[in-house]
Amino acid sequence: MSTRRALARRRRRDRERLVERRADLDVVGFAADAFAVADLDIDRPGLGEQVFRPAERIAGRDGARLASRGSEAGIRKALARLTSHGIIGAQEAGRALLYTLNRDHLAVPALEVLANMRTELERRLSEEIESWSLQPDYVSIFGSAARADGDTSSDIDLFVVRQDGVEEEDPVWREQLDGLTDDTFRWTGNHLALSEVGTRELRRLRRERPPIVEDLCNEALTRAGRDVQRFFGDRK
Repeated sequence: MSTRRALARRRRRDRERLVERRADLDVVGFAADAFAVADLDIDRPGLGEQVFRPAERIAGRDGARLASRGSEAGIRKALARLTSHGIIGAQEAGRALLYTLNRDHLAVPALEVLANMRTELERRLSEEIESWSLQPDYVSIFGSAARADGDTSSDIDLFVVRQDGVEEEDPVWREQLDGLTDDTFRWTGNHLALSEVGTRELRRLRRERPPIVEDLCNEALTRAGRDVQRFFGDRK
């Protein structure tokens, strides 16, 4: 009898662990789906930034078109999974499905954080740079981080211009850059790739116009200083 009871307890524990693992997988799935649809703006279909905004409706076909990452099939699957868990509501409208965010769902606050990681990264970068004792002349994000099409293996590209009179090997300046590099990795798990220049290098970049100049003119998200166009002129 005791053996049977022990076996029953073991089976019950195994079932409970399986349920826990499935719940963990659901959390991971929620995060992936939230990231997949994070560029959709339910607030202003066709224009927007993020799906986790006050609940206006967006059609599934528009969601697939508006998201900057993932395939149309992938976006549709993400919307379907979020709907199946009650995080997003779906209503038929002819041949289309209209989606709205269910803000009463317990998972939504956590998913909002995940979906808004890019905005939070930009805020933290700006905040840390503002705290520096040696201020840069200019800082911007460019590349995949600016385009929002990177992944876990992508670097976060940062273009930094030193103020006149600040040497490249100034110990305070280097400590600031090293600290920002370490912090960015802790925040994101991605490495920070610094493109650092002074006034002389800027003149060379302006004259030779290597590919990085066009990337900056087209993609730069300024975090400190004035617009990048003052260095390189109008966008082409």
